[in-house]
Amino acid sequence: MYALILLYGLIISVILGAVILVLKILGYILMAIVTSLGFFLHWLIGKVYRSIVPRRERR
Repeated sequence: MYALILLYGLIISVILGAVILVLKILGYILMAIVTSLGFFLHWLIGKVYRSIVPRRERR
């Protein structure tokens, strides 16, 4: 009886550990996508801004 309870607890903890690991990996992938999208948008907005407002010439 106690062995069965321990076995079920072990199975549930392994499943929960796997679910948490998958969620962490998905979070890291999503964070990488958002970070690269932010860098790309920063670059794109800079290009558009510089096409509208050119740099001033230094004397």
